[in-house]
Amino acid sequence: MVKSSQELITKIEDLKLYRQSRVVRWQLRDFMFSENDSEHQLYVTQIIIFISELFNISAEDTLVAIKYGAIHDYVESFSGVGDVNFGVKEANPTLKEMVELLEEQAMRQVPEFYNVMNRCKNNKTALTLVNLADSIDAAIYARREVLYNKHADEWYQLQDETQERVEILFQQLKSLLQKE
Repeated sequence: MVKSSQELITKIEDLKLYRQSRVVRWQLRDFMFSENDSEHQLYVTQIIIFISELFNISAEDTLVAIKYGAIHDYVESFSGVGDVNFGVKEANPTLKEMVELLEEQAMRQVPEFYNVMNRCKNNKTALTLVNLADSIDAAIYARREVLYNKHADEWYQLQDETQERVEILFQQLKSLLQKE
């Protein structure tokens, strides 16, 4: 238990949350719009809130999703891997397994965040909501790049992949909500 406000500040300072602002997303592509993990996690959380209200998702599932959405990429600043694109991980199962292991090890360093992650991973609706919000943010980002980037050709594939992933997750969420 934290006994003083100074101890609380120190514990939070030790999380080194500011590092997330240094993890640049989409670093392997020519991008027009810079986005870091802190911004991305904020957008994901806001999208979760919007979808939860739109579909009348339970407060319990929403809270679990919001908590994990706010920290889901926290480990990218500590794992030594940074932001690894979904498509790259999916195309390389060994890399995906390695990244997941590194992420879990990094998340274990902060038991409070590790507990949030596990609660979400054990709640299908909340986890689908986080994955959907994460994918929607990527889809919106890709759309912006396609519209304004002179290197848009490399973003078309990502736009198609994210839109496909959004559709799959959207259908999964609707299915889960119909069962409730």
